[in-house]
Amino acid sequence: MVKLFNLYYFLFIFIAIDILLILYFVLRKKSEKTKRVVLIAIAFSNFALHFLKLAFPPHLGGLPYSATGITFLNICAGTTLLMPWIYLIKKHNVLHDYIFFMGCCGGIAALVYPSEALNHAPFIFNTLRFYYCHISILIIPLLAMFLGLYRPKFKNVWAVMGLWYAHLGLIMLNDAFLNGVGGFNMTIQQFFDHDFRNASFIYGPPPDFMPVYNIMFDPFIPNFLKTDIFGIMSGGPFWFPLLWMFIPMCFYIPLAYAILTSPVWVKELLKKKREIKADAALEEIKRKA
Repeated sequence: MVKLFNLYYFLFIFIAIDILLILYFVLRKKSEKTKRVVLIAIAFSNFALHFLKLAFPPHLGGLPYSATGITFLNICAGTTLLMPWIYLIKKHNVLHDYIFFMGCCGGIAALVYPSEALNHAPFIFNTLRFYYCHISILIIPLLAMFLGLYRPKFKNVWAVMGLWYAHLGLIMLNDAFLNGVGGFNMTIQQFFDHDFRNASFIYGPPPDFMPVYNIMFDPFIPNFLKTDIFGIMSGGPFWFPLLWMFIPMCFYIPLAYAILTSPVWVKELLKKKREIKADAALEEIKRKA
């Protein structure tokens, strides 16, 4: 079974790194068209697999309710559904920056904490599907950056944050719609419960995340965003959906985006430094001449 930090846990991380490196070295000298076709093909295969999972256990046995899993159920599901269509757009725009950020964050998070694979056999369909999905959304934007197809722009970081919030809002609306049509059958307390169907942290930090939350988030969150003024949870823990994380994310999203895009801006910084040094050397030669 896949468990945190056991052999299979590290095996899938090793496979992800291998796939990234192999594709990079295979594609780096290919034409731009070939690079784009390969990455788009991977994205669409992942898109198709997102729907084909309904034909296999455990989703097959849960129909029609398990069909909720092919909607915008969480950040990674939304990224899987959006990524191939965004990469069909050849000219760089803020959508590429957003899908780069979410693909990297979602893919890394899934490898660090493979929630759907934990305590399941490593080579059954659903485990392999989980890893294929999350490895794909991770390596596609990284390869697009390393192969020079798209250069993430740090100046777009606030637009990326806005799109991230819009994405979370779409997930929340999706939850409400599916609950309204009987897909979930949640009570209002379950809908706002931070420990119930809360993969994207919209309704507060899940219990497993509390140690991190207490250090990195809680000091920055005003008390009124943690106060159940409507009495929805009947005295239980409550965080105002979406807004509870806004202030800390104003710091953490730019930081994460700067780290993820560092291969681009560090390379540009070093290139500019070399150009300045070369210009200075040329001026020195002219001066001596």
